Amino acid sequence: MGAFLSLPTSHCRAPERDSVP
Repeated sequence: MGAFLSLPTSHCRAPERDSVP
């Protein structure tokens, strides 16, 4: 899951994960 959250696409789909838009 770490790699998935590191992807820029994850930020757009789930900004709440890293709190980054």
